[in-house]
Amino acid sequence: MKSANTDSTRCEYENDLSDDKTFLIVRLREPVTYKVAKAFTDDTVELAARLGIKKFLIDARGFGCELSSLQAYLFAQDFLQAHLFAQKLENMGRMRFHKLALVVNQTDDTYAFLETITRNRGINTRIFIDYNDAVAWL
Repeated sequence: MKSANTDSTRCEYENDLSDDKTFLIVRLREPVTYKVAKAFTDDTVELAARLGIKKFLIDARGFGCELSSLQAYLFAQDFLQAHLFAQKLENMGRMRFHKLALVVNQTDDTYAFLETITRNRGINTRIFIDYNDAVAWL
């Protein structure tokens, strides 16, 4: 199950279901900006709610993080709100996210701050450099 979003008003990313069908993979095709984060959040969370998925792996390897501190906070809030709204639509109740893994080339202060903010919003989040470590954690 793949869906790429490439029209000119949105951002480029691809959603895929893991082989064991336990988590969604978001493969980014451009740097992590608020516009990119907002675009994949809405679509991915809605898809996850329909499938009953509560684990996410965001593959941002090869792309830097260009979120400001405020944008990192807004991303965490948007992700949580989109998830809760999508689950309401699907009559799944108010389940919290179980896990969100973000795979990057290297950690820096921006990614560390994003991890802190998402955890503070109740999303069990970890940043990974190794893809297989992220999959094992999920």
